Amino acid sequence: MINGVDEAELEALLEGVAQALPGVRGPFLDNVLILCLRRYEPLASARDQAEDEEGLPPVAELPGGRAECVEFLCDCAGDAMASPFFEELRKCFEDNDSQAFEGMMKTLDSQLRLRGIFYRHGLDPENEYPGIWGRVWEAIPKWDGRNFRAYVARIARNYCLDEIARKKRNPTSIDEMDPTENRPQGQTSQSVSRRDAIALVAEVLADLEESGRIKSIDFVIFALVCQGRPVAEIVETLNTAPAFDSVRAALEFMRAKRCKAEHAVALGAALDGLTASELATVCDLSPAAAEGVVAACAGLGDEDLELARLIGRVGMTTADLSRARSLTSNAINLCLNRIRLKLWMAMVDRAYEAVRARGRIDEVDLAIVDHRCTVTTNHGCRMYKDATCKREADPAEIARLGGLDLQPSAVKRRMDDLRLKIVEEGLGMVYPDYNACLTERKPQRASK
Repeated sequence: MINGVDEAELEALLEGVAQALPGVRGPFLDNVLILCLRRYEPLASARDQAEDEEGLPPVAELPGGRAECVEFLCDCAGDAMASPFFEELRKCFEDNDSQAFEGMMKTLDSQLRLRGIFYRHGLDPENEYPGIWGRVWEAIPKWDGRNFRAYVARIARNYCLDEIARKKRNPTSIDEMDPTENRPQGQTSQSVSRRDAIALVAEVLADLEESGRIKSIDFVIFALVCQGRPVAEIVETLNTAPAFDSVRAALEFMRAKRCKAEHAVALGAALDGLTASELATVCDLSPAAAEGVVAACAGLGDEDLELARLIGRVGMTTADLSRARSLTSNAINLCLNRIRLKLWMAMVDRAYEAVRARGRIDEVDLAIVDHRCTVTTNHGCRMYKDATCKREADPAEIARLGGLDLQPSAVKRRMDDLRLKIVEEGLGMVYPDYNACLTERKPQRASK
């Protein structure tokens, strides 16, 4: 039995299609039509009612009989052969033609903007192209004749989500990074590429956003800063760029006040150029919603397209998009100061865990970390506040609380050494601006 039809009856159905459409039968089209049988409504209904496939009635006994089933398969064959990729797919399936596959994938890459899809999901296209090409090759025998472009878009979306989930299960922490990887010759351990530094900052920001410690609009603002934009330009972008209205309108068409994963995928697909019918198929939207999303995303220039991809992220709300229109320079500066503090604390957290994983934190260091701050908080905050007179415990008090048989001067020396471990070994000197944050600076109050 294949899809509820025995082999003899299946051959009769395929022969019926060959007679109705002379000269088209071949192994690839037969495979497509066999998969199409899963969508044949009378057979699907019979399958739902039967306990197993052995109890299914013959196609001839189903409503409409064999003639209606052959007519359905002829329509499916026409749809499949109308695909602009049908001939390349046939060569891949029947002849393992790698040249045909490469040409087809280059066309799809251009039409679907796969590179943009990878970037939008935080993936490196150069690393992910082999994986997605392999996934599409393996999926060719599973194609059932419907829109192949939408089929590949769905494969790309699922591939990206799988990769994101895999990387979350096996995250790359600071201690796993090769200090010499991708480093130009002649650089020392205190001079690494700015690109790697920005990549780490972006990764930490994404973690803060996912955990809810910063809002999605905060992520967008800081991402614009990381692009080198001055605050005045960011204010102008927030107040005038059409991308904000486009994303807000698209979310409203999907009846979403907050962007969830499925909404972000639909937004990205629309920005990548999918039609309304393709978007409805790929993202399971109603035709009206799909048309609204596509219309909202239409007409954006290249710069606004990239901005819309940045804005259309999980967690973004329509309320935040509306408020962004009225943010001033002062409001953005306050936002940036708040993000910088949280970012630095999170990066120190990572650095501390990395140094500890290497075995560079001993029992004395652990005792200092546990008792150096007079306010109960997490390790990162303690590391940040360790040079703040209002929060730092006296070295003698740290030694007493930690049960350390050390003089205050020795405790102070160990505290300084620990700070250097965190900065130089955990983070590296690629973060000179952030290193200055180890000493919190507050305005001096005028004496009365």
